[in-house]
Amino acid sequence: MLTVYTTIIGPYDNLLEPPARQPNTQYVCFTDQDIESDTWEIRKVEPKMVYKERILSPRRQSRYYKLHPHRFFEGPTLYVDANIVLRGLPPDCTGHGMKLFSHPRKCNIYKEAILAGPRGDEGDINHCGRQSDAYTLLGMPLEAPLFAGAIIYREPTTQQFMFDEAWWRFYSTGSARDQLPLNFLIWALNYPIRRFDYTIFKSPWHKWPLNHK
Repeated sequence: MLTVYTTIIGPYDNLLEPPARQPNTQYVCFTDQDIESDTWEIRKVEPKMVYKERILSPRRQSRYYKLHPHRFFEGPTLYVDANIVLRGLPPDCTGHGMKLFSHPRKCNIYKEAILAGPRGDEGDINHCGRQSDAYTLLGMPLEAPLFAGAIIYREPTTQQFMFDEAWWRFYSTGSARDQLPLNFLIWALNYPIRRFDYTIFKSPWHKWPLNHK
């Protein structure tokens, strides 16, 4: 069974209902909000999660669930940002390991770090810049391809579990932008990625972005 999941931590998004529930698929939303749904299974979580003796911000807490599907589900998963509407499911994912959309901007990770900030006190432009500088020192080339992290298909393999745990370790000590360490690790580990067809903004089975509250 495929699990489609999303996160809403804090009063930032509405939970969007898919037009039709797909067969052999469960839909799960991790949230600290009082939400009801006819499609999504609501998994209520406590706000202000503590990780390594510090309270996570709503953004970082939401990323904890995003980056750790193997801790909550068995079988393949499809993560979607909460402001994406699903019209169906992506075809031909089975056997493809991890699948992502190409990054919509034609830029490198250093420009992406600049464009990512400011995002509040955690993800300001200086923090993102320091992170990209560190990747420079580690040898990440300007021509390394970039991927978007708003929709992620994963299969439950040991290799994938290890990648996600490494992603969280890099993310939890860096800026609030999870896309920066995602792309660095894909390059550093030469991690195999399959690309979705179409663009992150629209395909026959999804549409994004929609306006936040």
